[in-house]
Amino acid sequence: MAGNNSATADDAARWRSIVDSAVDGIIVIDSRALIEEFNPAAERLFGYAEAEVVGRNVNLLMPSPYHEEHDGYLQRYLQTGAKKIIGIGREVTGKRKDGTTFPLHLSVGELRLGDEQKFTGIVHDLTERVQLEERLRASEERWRAVVARESVVTSANVAPATKTKSVMKNHAATAEMAPMSGNRQIRRSIKAATRIRNSSERCANDQPWNAEFHRLSHPNQCHAAPTK
Repeated sequence: MAGNNSATADDAARWRSIVDSAVDGIIVIDSRALIEEFNPAAERLFGYAEAEVVGRNVNLLMPSPYHEEHDGYLQRYLQTGAKKIIGIGREVTGKRKDGTTFPLHLSVGELRLGDEQKFTGIVHDLTERVQLEERLRASEERWRAVVARESVVTSANVAPATKTKSVMKNHAATAEMAPMSGNRQIRRSIKAATRIRNSSERCANDQPWNAEFHRLSHPNQCHAAPTK
């Protein structure tokens, strides 16, 4: 009999050592959702000492609406056996003693000790991972904004040049189609058309053309020679 008591004490001490040394928070509750075990890692996560939470409902560690809904989930499982989170890990939100919330990963397992049904929750703080994801998303959004602005600027710079080249070619074609006659204005237009066509060819070769186009389009004005 004494040997059995000694073995039981050793098992309890071993279990306690494992729980206390775990890096992640470990919380054990009974079938009424009352906390029975609360290891040091859980104390650090939630800001409560074990003595403050043992015997209290585990929904103490949850913000609304989970705080109000948790007991209903547990009772439905006990009545129907339908699992929603037991045996499945998922991301949830925890609530610290000071009222602040934080993201965590929760894995829930079920165990039986004789006739008693208990549940073990293992919680891992996801704060650093979530912050990193938010920084990456913000960085990607900034990069997309820069690319979008550059595209708009490039389009704005290219469009006027393309439009002006098209206008020059249209003027040249119109002038060339005019019938030959002795009219001075028509002869002048034909001559201008030839020069405009030459300017448009220089445009295709990325040569300066703005000043030439303006000079030919306004023959009665004096202009400086186009930049070579």
